[in-house]
Amino acid sequence: TCVGGVASFAAHARHLVPPSEPSVVIPLLDRRTAFVQMHPLGLNVNGPVLRDIMGWDCFAAPPSVLATGSAGGDSSSSSAVSHDLSGLRRRDLPFLLTNVAIPPSNSWRYYSEIVHFDDSTGLAVMSVADSDQ
Repeated sequence: TCVGGVASFAAHARHLVPPSEPSVVIPLLDRRTAFVQMHPLGLNVNGPVLRDIMGWDCFAAPPSVLATGSAGGDSSSSSAVSHDLSGLRRRDLPFLLTNVAIPPSNSWRYYSEIVHFDDSTGLAVMSVADSDQ
């Protein structure tokens, strides 16, 4: 399951980093696993798993998410996928995307960040997306 996979990774990361040393994890949006595909919330299940269960502060995803159905962009576009991502538009779980300009007309504009500042590590993290994504 998505929760099991994410929890497994988190446990693995905890064993790589000494307990006294803070770490930061930027998870990728889970779009293709059976758990997400079959869950009643669809892609929106990422919000509760990543933020509410795992306690992570942001997520990364390909720029194509910006043009996905009712999540933003022009939903009448033929290239837009008809997925509802409104449950991922959360101020407490911003979409981290550094090298893409998000226009004010896109609904992701207020639920994204260019640089994520992690309080526990003092790191500034950026997510640079490949043009092929």
